[in-house]
Amino acid sequence: MASSPGQQIPELQFLTLDQWVATAKDANLETEDGIRQAFGALRDAAKGQFAPLLGKALADYSAANGGELPSELQQLRQYFQTPVDDSLLQRHQLLHSGNFAGVAPGETLVAEIAPVDAVYDGRVSVGLNPDGSRTWGRQHPFRPP
Repeated sequence: MASSPGQQIPELQFLTLDQWVATAKDANLETEDGIRQAFGALRDAAKGQFAPLLGKALADYSAANGGELPSELQQLRQYFQTPVDDSLLQRHQLLHSGNFAGVAPGETLVAEIAPVDAVYDGRVSVGLNPDGSRTWGRQHPFRPP
């Protein structure tokens, strides 16, 4: 993947060495399609590591601001336990703002903007439940919000 910078996303920093090795072990790296599939699996695993962190930051922001949602994702930066780079937030879009009470239960609040590979990438979405718990999911193949 280092030789394919266009295939990289900042979420890859959340993968463990074991995740990289397991994906490479199961991949067919002899074909372009197999490589694309492996890269997609790595990106999906990485997004799966980041989504709960994003959901927690969103829930903590809302709790600290009387149920209000941020008007821009950069407002969540201080709510991450470990600082995150803006490049992580720039890959997502806020779908709702204002008071959380006006959002339908289970509604997606934050979604990934675009895939690297629309065939092999899933889309991550994040939301909140009325009790303040977080939700996140992956939709495969990638479908725009």
